[in-house]
Amino acid sequence: MPGSLLNVILLLQVDVGAAESVATAVSQIPGVVHTAVTSGPYDVIGHVERDNKDRSGEVLDAVRQIDGLARLCVCRAVR
Repeated sequence: MPGSLLNVILLLQVDVGAAESVATAVSQIPGVVHTAVTSGPYDVIGHVERDNKDRSGEVLDAVRQIDGLARLCVCRAVR
């Protein structure tokens, strides 16, 4: 649908002690609108909004380069 935003939720597991620095690095990536340090199975959650789904890969590539990232799960919001 033209004009609609692509919403993606990032679930990140990070190295011990790296949650704050990873969350800060993720929050500086264009397209990321919110990050949170959490408890539970994921250490950091990010919310991405992009108006062009073809460029969403740029965000994921940038996240994958962050020091301290152990695992990334990407969930596309469908509604």
